Amino acid sequence: MAPVHSAREVAIGGLFLALALALPPLFHLMGLGSVFLPMLLPVISVGFLTSWRIAVTVGFLAPLISGMITGMPPFVPPIAFMMMVELSMLGLIPSLLYRTLRWNFWIVLVLTLVINRGVVFLLRFVVAEFFSIPGIAYSLATVTAGLPGIALMLIAVPLIVKTIERGTAGRR
Repeated sequence: MAPVHSAREVAIGGLFLALALALPPLFHLMGLGSVFLPMLLPVISVGFLTSWRIAVTVGFLAPLISGMITGMPPFVPPIAFMMMVELSMLGLIPSLLYRTLRWNFWIVLVLTLVINRGVVFLLRFVVAEFFSIPGIAYSLATVTAGLPGIALMLIAVPLIVKTIERGTAGRR
């Protein structure tokens, strides 16, 4: 039998998918898209707030839908496909560790961000070889360019998650 998700989880998933689609164009208008990682912020947040199935779905769909509607992230080179893997994992890890296994919020947040940067490095390194780009340099440049976004997530995710958790306490 298929799992049944609460209306609350489905609504939160839909809201954060909409945010993952709306934030990147706003950040890119100001030239801050690849630096502040705006699509990642809603996806990691939804991982702390919903089941892993909803979090992975949001992470998978956000770059796919955005790429089809706006062309960002592009499908060629395969940035959108790499982001589909990256963001799926970004939703999965906090959902499993924080919601299912009840690990400490801060440990999960930091661990998720470290794993995310490792996944980004590996994905970029593999793809760079197909495009005859120096893999190490490209991967390191991508990972380090996103460090301001990591700092933003360390500040914003706790505020977002704790605010929503307080606001929905007792309504589950």
